[in-house]
Amino acid sequence: MYSLSKEKYLPTTRTRTVADSGRTALLRRPLSGAARVTLAYALFASLWILATDGLVAWFVADATEGAFYGTIKGVLFVLATSLLLMLLLDQAADAIWIADAQGRLLFANLAAARLAGHDDVDSLPEQVTDLLADQVAHASDPVASAFAMREWTVCRPDGACTTVDVTTQRLADGRYLAIGRDRTEQKRAQAQLEAERSRLRALVHTIPDMVWLKDPAGIYLTCNPAFERFFGAQEADIVGHTDHDFVDAELADGFRENDRLAIAAGDVRVNEEWVTLASDGRRILPEGWVD
Repeated sequence: MYSLSKEKYLPTTRTRTVADSGRTALLRRPLSGAARVTLAYALFASLWILATDGLVAWFVADATEGAFYGTIKGVLFVLATSLLLMLLLDQAADAIWIADAQGRLLFANLAAARLAGHDDVDSLPEQVTDLLADQVAHASDPVASAFAMREWTVCRPDGACTTVDVTTQRLADGRYLAIGRDRTEQKRAQAQLEAERSRLRALVHTIPDMVWLKDPAGIYLTCNPAFERFFGAQEADIVGHTDHDFVDAELADGFRENDRLAIAAGDVRVNEEWVTLASDGRRILPEGWVD
């Protein structure tokens, strides 16, 4: 919910209702690159084991020969899954880097190359720290510092930089693994949304009409300075409370009934009520739109 009111005695322009449906959208997140790799590997391994075990049992009756062919089957399985894993990693949507303890790139997939503005992996710089802006330039151990961060700024040859959320790990043999995803557009959208919210809040707080927002239970979530004058309290003291905390029971019950009628109607409801401003004692007749 909710609402806006305009004092009939003030030369103000009618503004639109500030509304909140109170609903949230559930977004289905796609599988990450690591999850897709794991799923493909598990599927391939299961099919391989079931198929080859059945073939060996069908064609080989001797136990000794069966053990030999089982060994051959195991070797072929390792080679096939290694090739599959390499292909999956190279085609994964997430960028993947593996570097040694000195920061030399040992492996990077195609997504990592494109994230850094390169068409192929071979054109990437030898040092992983050369991909980053000035994030670790002054660190005593740039490599360890780079792989301790959760956000990289990856710079391209043309000077453009990309914000990357990374998950890093120090492997048992001393090498470093990093998996990253481009978040530049997401962060730009978040910044734009915050700017729009700031502009809307500035508008709501400067118009002379009373604006307030309640949840379905009638608890105040926010209000503007014009509404603060009605209750004679600051927004921080109004939020979390109901009408019964500021006006007499009869008036509060009337406000609550209007809320219920607006909820039941599922549309904007217009009502007029004489009220007294707690800030200066003036009597006014606001015309309110409740949604």
